[in-house]
Amino acid sequence: MDNVLSKEIKPNSNIAIYGFGPYGESYFLDLFSKYKITALYDRTYCLNKRIINSPEKINSEKFDYIIVTVMNEKARNGVLDFLNKKNISEEKIICVNYV
Repeated sequence: MDNVLSKEIKPNSNIAIYGFGPYGESYFLDLFSKYKITALYDRTYCLNKRIINSPEKINSEKFDYIIVTVMNEKARNGVLDFLNKKNISEEKIICVNYV
């Protein structure tokens, strides 16, 4: 399965990742050497509290972009609604499009 980001990431950006399942982990490993990963968020954060944060703790001041790696379209739309309610600017949200 191929995937593409919905927007370009500017160099030297601080990145957060929402969704730390297999796809989120893959993006983390890929982006770790290119950008500063400032936060990881997942609704199942309690499985590993040391590195994964609750989505309720999202703070847009900690990142320039947040990459949403949720594959399921319905779940991804729920995440986008949640981010909107948390007043995260659409310019900061990058979705992974799976093709």
